Amino acid sequence: MREKARSRQGFTLIELLAVVALIVILLAIGIPAVMGAVNSAGHKADADCERAARARATARWTTGAAEADFGENNEVVYAYDTESGALVAPGAGTAGGQCRKHGHSGLGLYVKLGEDGSVQLCWAQAGLSGGTAFQWDTNLCGKE
Repeated sequence: MREKARSRQGFTLIELLAVVALIVILLAIGIPAVMGAVNSAGHKADADCERAARARATARWTTGAAEADFGENNEVVYAYDTESGALVAPGAGTAGGQCRKHGHSGLGLYVKLGEDGSVQLCWAQAGLSGGTAFQWDTNLCGKE
């Protein structure tokens, strides 16, 4: 009987605990590394959106397409649609912010185009109207 009990195949409790401890250590090292990469990618994506929105607004001013949009203040505010890459009416843009470093996650990108061709950017709650007071050119990813 004794020999039968000893010949059973299996893992001891110590072996199982060693494997679990190894997995825990690997997770403790891996999760922060992956989260850092995700945050860095979000930051770079927002910086790319800022560059694209600035270029789109400059192109709109250069071609004269924005002339009809200027109001009494000699400026116009657009929302940048991160899905299509187009400048749309404020309130129509999508929430495309991903940068957690600057708190852009879930925010929309707004572009103010001056009649002189100046372009300013702002991250704010998506769906806001053009009359909302924004803090222009602050907290941007592309300014670092």
